[in-house]
Amino acid sequence: MMMHPITDLDEIRRLTEERSAGDSAFRAYVTRSLGWSDRRLSALVHEIAEEVTASIDCTQCGACCRELDVNLTPLDIHTLAWRLKMTPAEFAKRHTRRGETGDQEIAAKPCPFFSGTICSVYDDRPETCRSYPHLRKGFRAVGLKDLTHASVCPIVFNVLEELKRRIPGQW
Repeated sequence: MMMHPITDLDEIRRLTEERSAGDSAFRAYVTRSLGWSDRRLSALVHEIAEEVTASIDCTQCGACCRELDVNLTPLDIHTLAWRLKMTPAEFAKRHTRRGETGDQEIAAKPCPFFSGTICSVYDDRPETCRSYPHLRKGFRAVGLKDLTHASVCPIVFNVLEELKRRIPGQW
């Protein structure tokens, strides 16, 4: 049974900073030394993520909207442009930039569609926002890097803490 999740962002940031070296070692251990199959690891992450997500209402937080980059697919740009009654080219000019990887992303932080603690275009939010915090499939290959968002997201923080509790080993 999972422990009671921590949701206070100040406490999460303090603990993340305090545990930074151990968390890096844990990620390295899971990547290189943990003898579990990807399927077994992903299943555990999925189980923990389901438990944590059920106990935290992310629409009451919004830290990801304030602090993280929002990558956009062409479909996201088209959908948001339609929602805002503009052309995709107008939307791209007004709201996007090229990120470090060359992908389109929302140009501003916090996200200009963030209002209070929720997205003002929630039903049409980008795919990366819909799937955040990306902890469910292909965890070792893709999601493990998202554990670096533990200081931003209460879900990620609590999943990481529970993983450290449930995965045996020294790191």
